[in-house]
Amino acid sequence: MNDIPVTRPMPDAYRGVWRRSLLSAPGVHDTTSTVLWMQASRWHADIRIPEGRPDFSGVQSLAACDDNQLRWLATQQGFAGVTTFDRQTTETCWLRQVDFQPPSAIPDAGHASFENGMLVETGIHVDYVEHWHLQPATQEGFSVFRSLDSAVPRLLLTAGPMVMHVRARSVGFGPEGWGDGEQLRQQLDFEISCGLRNAAGWQISHSTFPWREGQQVALQLTEREDGSVQLTIDGESSRWEVIEWTPPGVR
Repeated sequence: MNDIPVTRPMPDAYRGVWRRSLLSAPGVHDTTSTVLWMQASRWHADIRIPEGRPDFSGVQSLAACDDNQLRWLATQQGFAGVTTFDRQTTETCWLRQVDFQPPSAIPDAGHASFENGMLVETGIHVDYVEHWHLQPATQEGFSVFRSLDSAVPRLLLTAGPMVMHVRARSVGFGPEGWGDGEQLRQQLDFEISCGLRNAAGWQISHSTFPWREGQQVALQLTEREDGSVQLTIDGESSRWEVIEWTPPGVR
């Protein structure tokens, strides 16, 4: 994530957390997947959990997942990176710095328009339409933190009361994409979790690790003299850089 393109801020109307109600594409009509997209001024994060999740009762880690559970986990999607927007054409491009799925040669780009308060995204390089709905109270106050100590890319984003944490995998993909057995298990070690802030930190509502849902995450922030911050997450302290910060009421 060192080569970060310089982009202009997104228009205010696009910032916040959006929930998808529809994906329409050739052979696809999806109204049941849980899809959340958090858009700050420049950075975004996205999680997509399909319907039909198998039972994960008693599972607390990837190591405890059976083959069926691993295969289902690999159907999830999510990514994070920076967003570009062309004010003349409304072309929006999500430049994925990290991606849960194997990399694609097709750019993630679409035209965006508003219809009765709904954001309608129409694909440019792929034929699709998505309907997005802004979640309450998520257009005031944004922050994006990037870990300076993690061996893999790691981001923490907030929009209003919502938090999204992204930690990428350490094992990549070969030409075949997803592997199997132990290789698949290692490739699935990619966490995207989101939820709501509270006085002690935040509580996870959706995650690419199903056993994380419902868990409380303790979070403390301490400013450092060098401009970075010390984040203590569940008792583990590390250095993070602030790459976006927009207090409530500031545009």
